[in-house]
Amino acid sequence: MDLRMQEMGYKELENMTSILSSILKHRKAQPTAKSEEFYYEALINYCNRILEAKANGKKIVGHSVMFPVELLYAFDLVPLNLETLSGTMTILTQSFSDTLSAAAQYGLPQEVCSTYRVLMGAVIRQTLPQPDFIVWSS
Repeated sequence: MDLRMQEMGYKELENMTSILSSILKHRKAQPTAKSEEFYYEALINYCNRILEAKANGKKIVGHSVMFPVELLYAFDLVPLNLETLSGTMTILTQSFSDTLSAAAQYGLPQEVCSTYRVLMGAVIRQTLPQPDFIVWSS
């Protein structure tokens, strides 16, 4: 994958972080539950850690939702939850149609779990930041 394509995923992540910041600003102006503010702050911080890791030359590790991220933190690696990030990014950028179409064109049938169709579509479309390596659990 060339450098330009790798950069696309980081631009999408920056876009997602900007959208989250707008939502947080709205939540603070019109408060609902304090937990909602905390959720958006935590997600923004999570995205910023990935963006900062790239800028600082730290290793980014793509992982599945059930992988114990404590292991990654213990080795000063930056976790990137592939399932959660691809789904959240697809929702916030309203790219359902493009993402699911990419997965379908690749050959994934509708019977495959939508979480994995979204993940695969995001990988095909190169809208996720490219991790340095991937770990997975079942």
